[in-house]
Amino acid sequence: MIVKNEEERLEKCLTSVKDYVDEIIIVDTGSTDGTLEIAKRFTEKLFTFNWTNNFSDARNYSIAQATSEYILIMDADEYIKEAPELKRYLKGKADCFLFNIKNHLSNGGSYTHQAYRMFKKATGLSYEGKLHEHINIDHFPEVITREIPIVIHHDGYLEGVLNDKNKKIRNIKIIEVESKEHPTAYNLYNLARAQFDLGMYEKAQHNFKKSYQLDNSKSYLPDLLNKLALSLMELRRFDDGLKVISSAITLFQNQSQLWLTKGLIYFYYGYFQDAEMMFKHCLNIVEYGYEITEGTGSYIPKLKLSEVYEERGDLLKSFEEIVEVIQEHKHYAPALVRYFEVVKKTGIPKSDIVNTLNAIYPINNDRDLNTLLISLYNTRNPLLKYYIDEYSLNVNGRIQAVAETLNNNYEYPFEFWSQLDIIPQVNYLDVISLCYVRRDDSLVDKLTSLKLNKKDKSTLKRLIKRDSITQKELSNLLLEYLVNINMRLIDMMELDDFDYIYSKYLANNQQQSIRILFAKELFEAGHVNMAETVSLNLLSSYPNSKEGLKLLADCYVRLNRYEDAINTYKRALKYGNSLSIYEKLYFLYEETGNSVEKEALLTEMKLKYSLSDWLNQLSD
Repeated sequence: MIVKNEEERLEKCLTSVKDYVDEIIIVDTGSTDGTLEIAKRFTEKLFTFNWTNNFSDARNYSIAQATSEYILIMDADEYIKEAPELKRYLKGKADCFLFNIKNHLSNGGSYTHQAYRMFKKATGLSYEGKLHEHINIDHFPEVITREIPIVIHHDGYLEGVLNDKNKKIRNIKIIEVESKEHPTAYNLYNLARAQFDLGMYEKAQHNFKKSYQLDNSKSYLPDLLNKLALSLMELRRFDDGLKVISSAITLFQNQSQLWLTKGLIYFYYGYFQDAEMMFKHCLNIVEYGYEITEGTGSYIPKLKLSEVYEERGDLLKSFEEIVEVIQEHKHYAPALVRYFEVVKKTGIPKSDIVNTLNAIYPINNDRDLNTLLISLYNTRNPLLKYYIDEYSLNVNGRIQAVAETLNNNYEYPFEFWSQLDIIPQVNYLDVISLCYVRRDDSLVDKLTSLKLNKKDKSTLKRLIKRDSITQKELSNLLLEYLVNINMRLIDMMELDDFDYIYSKYLANNQQQSIRILFAKELFEAGHVNMAETVSLNLLSSYPNSKEGLKLLADCYVRLNRYEDAINTYKRALKYGNSLSIYEKLYFLYEETGNSVEKEALLTEMKLKYSLSDWLNQLSD
């Protein structure tokens, strides 16, 4: 092992393997905490290594200290739950062994990849690569390899461990240097992955392509093509993304991650029927691949199906799907977040939500309660305070402040935020909404990273105090803040303040984009009648707004006014094609029994959308 400042994780790692190995070798690269004291309880073979900014140098130094015939490589944030058969595999002909590495994520999910972690020292195998170090197996074609069913668990991606953007930026600089010095396919692939993780999608897709051009025969090719397609999706180059992922599926039909990605691209492209087909297909295949996200064949596609059904206007089906996800994978936080989003849109009373939760999500331990609280906090759900009180919890002050604010108790939150020197960015909307209700701007100066210039910040303070503000004084960014403030005021049931902002600054605003944003936010939050009013108001000023017409039609579907929805969707199509609108019309014709219009529409759709698997199957 190579370690540095791993006192929080090292003991768990060493305890998990001490009974399966003959010697433990620890190479420290500069720890200043209690790492070495913990290591001494397990081994006397402790070594120091002067850091060279190269992980492979340190790995190879550690290998040189080993005296056993075989070497197992571990990191401090890894552990093995059980491996009684580990040494049995050494009796065969294999020299190098491929392990499954299960990476646990902070949202309750995980993904698995494979890596060579155990090998015979006499083979001469070593590590290469400054950051993404790997065993140089390609240089030893005579070495016999074997995949074994032992799982190494990795906690390094849990929140607080590798949630440091500065660390990612530092790492990418190392990879950039290595890729420039040694522009191999593997180095460019790792550079593209690092850029992908930081949201640098244009650079990522460029380097994924360069890596592919250099060598398209590597074991990581499925992951390369998958992330290339996802990069193109993030860049809204949906056609290109679909072509890449379809080609990848042709090559690797049994890789479940690829099918899920195709469903995601279809979904964000607005091809909802195609997305539904892909997600359902995921449910019927085995989770397998070079890198597998846990749940690609179960709860993740079900979560996405819930979103598809909502897009189609079927909240009941959306609700049923998400309940299945929660029952299948209780601690998958995105499922609980989705659950609270759906029930908010249905208008289910608070007491009924609690009763349903008790049935589908019984709280049996601290982990159950913690996952629930995080989901309630992240969705800013007023039930947060109910559960804090119900279980007599002593929670983080920020969580308590948000809970009190959502339940119209403003004294404690204001006092709490006032005591902080700097307020975290994630709580800016909480604080601004609180300030607005109290008509007190004294906390605004604590929002040091607020993305408003000096003039806008001054205008925000005047808005909070209800000073007279003209429309010309409101920048687009400030108007977006007002939309978000107003949505929070609805959650807080501060309807007088909501009406004031709406009537004075949003109802007749000349910025079409702001009024569309407000209507969307209202619709997404389940305030359909208000969204309808705002959409109608918008269309009185901009009758040809495709987005406004689509929003209004979506409101009509939610209100079961199908004929109004059909007419409004048809109007929207006059101002621009959209498969999502065609699909909604198609299913409305089906719902209302209008088979003639349905078939005519289908013929038109087939001519326009050649990338749709759903339409192509209907053609067959």
